[in-house]
Amino acid sequence: MTQEEKELLLIQLIMVNGSISSLIEAGLTFVDIHKLIQQYKRAKYIISDSGKLQITKEGEVKFNELCRYLNKKGLYKYLSPNYKYKMNTMNLEEIYIPLHIRKE
Repeated sequence: MTQEEKELLLIQLIMVNGSISSLIEAGLTFVDIHKLIQQYKRAKYIISDSGKLQITKEGEVKFNELCRYLNKKGLYKYLSPNYKYKMNTMNLEEIYIPLHIRKE
């Protein structure tokens, strides 16, 4: 996950008042998340209003810049993959055997 993807995910979570669990699953620590939030507060991308983080106009501009940089358009600007379920790329000669098989 690139730095830009982490920043976009943070903005998306703030926009919907989401949980930071997806940031933690993406490999960030609590310290990393805190530093990123403080960096965004100093840059005036987000503000803390009555205990909630909110996106400012500058934050919306940053959001659109990140979406353009990551080539996210339409609905995909607001959706990010869940890295908990992302699989590593395999060679063509490898065979994938799932750990759990559902029986129906």
